Amino acid sequence: MRPTYYKHIILTGLLGLALLPVSAQQDSTKLHKEVEVVKAYKPTISDAYKINERPVISQPTTDKPAFDYQIKTQPMLTTFSIHPVEAARMKPEPAEPLNQGLLKLGVGNYFSQYGEFFYNAQASRSTELGVHLKADLSNGKVKLDNGDKVKAPDNESLAELFINNQFRKGSLKTKLFFEHKSFRYYGYTGEKMSDENKAAYLSRWNEKQAFPKGGLSISYAKKYDPRAPLNFNTGLTYQYMDTKTGQNEQLVKWDGHFTAPIDLMEGVLDAGISYSSADSVLQPNATTSFKRNMTIVKVNPAARFDSQVLKFTLGINSYTVFEKNEDADYMLAPNINIAYTADILTLYAGLNGYLKPNNYSAIAAENPFIRPDQNIRNTKHQYILTGGLKGKFLPQFSYNFNASYASIKDEHFYYLRNSEITEDANTARYRDNTFAVLYDKLKQLTIGGELFYNFGQEFDFRIQAKYHSYTLDHLQEAWLKPNFESSASLFFKPEGPLKFTVDLYYIGARKALTETTHTDMDDPSLPTPTTSTELKNMDAIIDLNVGAEYQFKPNLSFWGRINNFAFQKYEFYPGYTNQNFSIMAGISFSF
Repeated sequence: MRPTYYKHIILTGLLGLALLPVSAQQDSTKLHKEVEVVKAYKPTISDAYKINERPVISQPTTDKPAFDYQIKTQPMLTTFSIHPVEAARMKPEPAEPLNQGLLKLGVGNYFSQYGEFFYNAQASRSTELGVHLKADLSNGKVKLDNGDKVKAPDNESLAELFINNQFRKGSLKTKLFFEHKSFRYYGYTGEKMSDENKAAYLSRWNEKQAFPKGGLSISYAKKYDPRAPLNFNTGLTYQYMDTKTGQNEQLVKWDGHFTAPIDLMEGVLDAGISYSSADSVLQPNATTSFKRNMTIVKVNPAARFDSQVLKFTLGINSYTVFEKNEDADYMLAPNINIAYTADILTLYAGLNGYLKPNNYSAIAAENPFIRPDQNIRNTKHQYILTGGLKGKFLPQFSYNFNASYASIKDEHFYYLRNSEITEDANTARYRDNTFAVLYDKLKQLTIGGELFYNFGQEFDFRIQAKYHSYTLDHLQEAWLKPNFESSASLFFKPEGPLKFTVDLYYIGARKALTETTHTDMDDPSLPTPTTSTELKNMDAIIDLNVGAEYQFKPNLSFWGRINNFAFQKYEFYPGYTNQNFSIMAGISFSF
């Protein structure tokens, strides 16, 4: 039965395949049919698929993995140890190390040599050491006002040792020093003289002089504490000075400054005592030499009030002078000062006085060409009335204007003293090239001012000027004292390695006195010598100095300096012409 079934199926398939080509052969071009529309077409829009307003997220099925593990513990050894951390502390940046030493060397015309050495060391936490050495040598010639060209050496040297000890309650300072100044009495006035006549008629022609001086000073200053019952600083100095002409001096001086609170004020005491002994000096009112011993006791008490607006001091200055073979001499002077400050302006006034000791070394430093056996009286500044104002135009621009009127007793004035002796119809003229002194009471009016401008470390300018008016009891003029003096200084450091300095000094015209004693041995009718005077107008002094320095490396620089850039030939003391244009150059090395 199954084979018959298969046959029927095969036959049916073959018949269907035979009918397909027959239907495909119909002529489609000849098809004509009528179509009857039963009803009009009506379009419809099918409903859109809408999303469920509340969608449901089916959670996927996840199979949790099965973990099967074990933790095996064992100790781990380490060398790290735990320490508590300290709180952080703010520390300033380390400062740049400061150089301990400085060496400066230079050479110039007039056979000049210059050397200076500084060294500071920290010996311990509380002790500092310092050394200062200096040599400034010049051995050139100068041309005097009369045309004579003479040797004019001027040599100075200095050695200092400093020791500074800091304690909990104060500081102790010690200083050892030695100074040496050497020169010649090279000057003289009048017409030019031959070498033979200079040796015969000049008192100290070309004579060498030297002032070696050495000593020790010790001072102690207590740290200031406004609540302490007493604050003070005190010091002791010993000094010995010798000369090439036979004079010598010993000086011992003690000074102390004490302050103590008194209610709203402060008590102040300046006290001191000095002793000086000078050998082979001229005896007063005589022509013989002797040894001068002088003791000066100073006691200056005062009361002081100090506030931000008002400051004043009320006190008295007292001095007692004891000299060998002389009566004790006393001096009292006022010590009154007041200052009122309003914003950037300060008004001040004062009435003061003091005694200026004229011991041998002080006068030798003031005028080295004074006669070597000089013995000068002390100068008494009986009172000095001052007043002025100071303040600032700008933060960098300050000023100070003042005026003073002083009464000064036993002020000394330098002059030259010559002599003429006529014998057997021949006149010998002897000239003195060292200075003597005259005394008088002086009233001095001074009007002055100062301006100062500072712009950081790049620019610094200062100028000051003073006008003087003198009134004397007996002398005709205030010999060798100027009516006007001024100075100016400038420092300029632009960007880069260069820096410049300029210094200008001006001293107005002065008058000099030469007194000549005439003795006629041929005329018995003239038993007493006669005296004549000669006045000389001394020109104003303009001294311009210019300097420059080039910083080649941080510790090495090259410098140069020109003195008397104005090429002015001038005399500070009659007969002694200063060096003209001079130049010096050198190096500076810090370490």
